[in-house]
Amino acid sequence: MNNRSAQVGIEFMMLVIFIFTIFTVFYLNLSSSQQDFIAYKESREAEYISDKVACRINIAFAESDGFSANFTLPDTLMNYLYNITIEEDLIFVEWNDRTVFSEIVSSDVNGTISAGKNTISNIGGVIFVSSIL
Repeated sequence: MNNRSAQVGIEFMMLVIFIFTIFTVFYLNLSSSQQDFIAYKESREAEYISDKVACRINIAFAESDGFSANFTLPDTLMNYLYNITIEEDLIFVEWNDRTVFSEIVSSDVNGTISAGKNTISNIGGVIFVSSIL
């Protein structure tokens, strides 16, 4: 009888360990999926910012000489600080060791853009951008 009781105890422990293992695998899989989703949302937000800047620059170029406008960008990208750089005909948004970019029609863009309020103008076909403090 004592032998039978020990066997039931061992079987019960094996069942508990098996169930614990299943829950652990499920949790790790769920955690990985959540991290992928957050990375996807960050990328989409960064693409939105780079596309918004590219659109503003393209509009300023299309409107020709004398165009001027203000626009505002989010202060953070999903709680991360980010940088915007303009290189030739590309707008780069960089954050947390990641980068996305958008294309623009003119490579004749001068100035810097940052989070917050910015101004853009077209003077003689040259696009000027700057932050408004």
